[in-house]
Amino acid sequence: MLLIRTKIKESPIHGVGCFASEAATAGSIVWRLDPRIDLAFTAAEILATPPAFQVFMVQYASKDGGQDRYVYCADNARFINHAEEPNLVHNADTSATLIFARRDIEPGEELTLDYRFVDDPDEAGNILTELGVAFGEPDYLDPRIKHRELR
Repeated sequence: MLLIRTKIKESPIHGVGCFASEAATAGSIVWRLDPRIDLAFTAAEILATPPAFQVFMVQYASKDGGQDRYVYCADNARFINHAEEPNLVHNADTSATLIFARRDIEPGEELTLDYRFVDDPDEAGNILTELGVAFGEPDYLDPRIKHRELR
């Protein structure tokens, strides 16, 4: 759950993005895993949903490394885009429970994360990758697979 006010606007990075509506100081917590807002699914639960929702999950959920747990943020956090020099940082390489401001963030600035630390699209059994390939709609926002050939 985002802990600062945000707005969704057109992004120069990709389509739309999540922008800070208020300042965040370096080191402050910007997002906290909250099961009331951040929904966790197993692969089986995702597969039990209609195809349209499965594709939605490919675009907006992330997998916790080494676990059968996929997290979907139901607030504006799902619109945070990738940057190689992001202004946000996770508290862990996998299974992050907190996201901090890496540096001071000004109102109006787009919030960004380095997706390379969210999950591994090549992890065996990653249902998000498998569904993206099966439906011909890989997570085109993820720079790790953005230019990948569909299998």
